[in-house]
Amino acid sequence: MSSYSWSTRPFFAPGIAAFAVLLVALPIPAFAASVQSPIIYVAQDGVGDGAYGDGKLSILSADPAAPVRDIDSFINQPRIAVDAAGNIYAVSYHSGTVTRYPPGGGGGTVLMRGLLGPTDIVIDRDGGMYITEDPSQELLYFPPTGGRSVVANKRVNRLVLDENGNLYFSAAEERSVYKRVAQTGELQLLITGISRLGGLAVGGGDIYFSADDVDNADPAKGAGPGIYRYHPAGYSTRIIRGEDGGALAVDASGVLYFTWDDKVFQWSVSEGQVKVVRLVEGLIYPRDLVVTSRSGLPPAPLRITQPNAQGPVTTQRPTISGTGAPGAAVKVSLSVAPADGGIPIGSEICNALINEFGNWNCELTMDLAPGNTFGFLAFAWIDGQPSTAQTSVFIDR
Repeated sequence: MSSYSWSTRPFFAPGIAAFAVLLVALPIPAFAASVQSPIIYVAQDGVGDGAYGDGKLSILSADPAAPVRDIDSFINQPRIAVDAAGNIYAVSYHSGTVTRYPPGGGGGTVLMRGLLGPTDIVIDRDGGMYITEDPSQELLYFPPTGGRSVVANKRVNRLVLDENGNLYFSAAEERSVYKRVAQTGELQLLITGISRLGGLAVGGGDIYFSADDVDNADPAKGAGPGIYRYHPAGYSTRIIRGEDGGALAVDASGVLYFTWDDKVFQWSVSEGQVKVVRLVEGLIYPRDLVVTSRSGLPPAPLRITQPNAQGPVTTQRPTISGTGAPGAAVKVSLSVAPADGGIPIGSEICNALINEFGNWNCELTMDLAPGNTFGFLAFAWIDGQPSTAQTSVFIDR
């Protein structure tokens, strides 16, 4: 199976403090395709005005023509997590749901309903789910065998698990970060005095968080808004300066990923030199990141991403786009059509080849009659097996 990465000509700064200045002052080059990389998922809050169902779950792509591919839309304030098999989970705040998606994207399955304002989720090695509820101010655990238990009676805003199964969470009202030891269930207070705590990530033995300020900041590096790295010695070093930091994630090699305004960056340190890579820009209120390994994933199933069935289109020849396994040929036919629409059901309306980045799109060869609903059925052979995807669209007058 092919795997992809992103790299670019980086710039280096002599140490962490210098990088904090350069991130604000200098343009950062974009990424291009390379050989190895994790998969990076991002949750966007949409228009960010709290409207119901305005957010979406997306995956970063190395395709310069489509750097972000949407997996699902119309999710309210989504927050995301990954399990040991690479499946993605998303909670939706107002819907009170948990939805699971296959690795690399695909159709979602609603696993749970009736949650009260879930604000974050993580999945442990056994498949159990830690979920925070905002109105009840409870941190809950749902074991894979069923049932639920209260882990902490706190208003928790971010959750993260380390490689040993220890749970870390931030309690913004208490201005604190806690650790729950996996083996004993002991709750340890790690960091206090954090103002407007945002993102939280753990990896490589370090804890990262974004905040407006922190009381125990390393005096040599200064305090104020930015992204901090916590040291077990008891102080926090600001590694990135500024007010636009948000979601954080760390990959298996200890590389940090973070959102900054409408962008996602990759940050690492090697032999005392800081390297930063801009992965994508133009996102709409990115609020959460998940980074997971690409190795061992099955071939991506066929999927239609546009047009979206949730809204009408105003052109009689809408572009049909989607994702799937690179190299597969896609044929799109009509699965639903009006009796007097002039095009019989089963007619092939376009075809495409999935490119090396897993994207495809095709232009219709005929007009669709306005004022009607049409169904599209995409078909491809992927890894020797048939794969299909369907959607429908209303052609507005």
